[in-house]
Amino acid sequence: MARLLPYILLLTLVACSGVDPSEQEPDAPLAADPIQLAPSLTLEGRSSSSLTDVATTFSLWATKTASSGAVQAVMDGYSVEWSSASGWQYDGVSGQSLRYWDNTATAYTFTAVAPATTLASVSSDGQITITDITASENWLVARLERTRSPLSDTDILDSSSTLSAPSVLSATVGLPFHHLMAEIEFRVYNEYYEDVEVSYFWAKATTEAIATEATYVAPVNGEYFYLENFDEDSYDSYTDHLFSYDDPVIVTAHDPTTAVSIGEPIRVLPQPFGADNRLYIQVGYFLDGGNVTSDIITLQDGWQPNTHYTYIIAIRALNL
Repeated sequence: MARLLPYILLLTLVACSGVDPSEQEPDAPLAADPIQLAPSLTLEGRSSSSLTDVATTFSLWATKTASSGAVQAVMDGYSVEWSSASGWQYDGVSGQSLRYWDNTATAYTFTAVAPATTLASVSSDGQITITDITASENWLVARLERTRSPLSDTDILDSSSTLSAPSVLSATVGLPFHHLMAEIEFRVYNEYYEDVEVSYFWAKATTEAIATEATYVAPVNGEYFYLENFDEDSYDSYTDHLFSYDDPVIVTAHDPTTAVSIGEPIRVLPQPFGADNRLYIQVGYFLDGGNVTSDIITLQDGWQPNTHYTYIIAIRALNL
């Protein structure tokens, strides 16, 4: 549903006094070494993997902090592409040129959004706005800060992450990407003495609604995102479900520890719940030709970005 204009994702990504876009680095190299990306970029969180497993393009912004303390733009939404022959490259993409390290700079900050998009823009104070985003797209974000003294790389989006220090300021940049969306999965087991076949499975919100459009803000310290101004969809009919799966599944598991996964995990917008804003998910299924409803799952803690949630449902004889 779309009662409002598509939601806007706001990421406050630079905690500095401002970036002057007029102070772009000149094309002539300030040092002998071009800024290059690591040949393999990681995707952290729900499962660590290579970024190329999910995306082969991203948009990249970079700033440098001069010895005077001034923050200057280096890359302004550069398009980055991956190929098996050359890895991650921005040079030559859409007419872009190589940028070079300034060895007098005290720090660099790199921010990226995958996949590459023309819908993203960055303000002078470092706030990125991305419009027309839906949960159907697997959006990824990264923010890395490299300092000259001490020489180090920091994953701004995950304070628990420890990145290897670069050997020199001009070492390749290994951006650590993170899922923006949350992910949920349903598993079932049955309390019968024999196996059962579930012929159709669905999940819907019963009391509170699910956010389908929203504004996201990343605090200036960078750690993840909270949601505000969200628009909701109640999923309150049998034809409008949060999740549905219509391939028959033989449920042989008789214990929650061996519960069977129903369908593939689905992405959802991260959103807060709580005592005054709980979300109730009711799961139903067709079994032996009958329409069966499971217990209701009560969610109070909400869905956090880059997090996988598993809900285990019991099929009980008393429901028939």
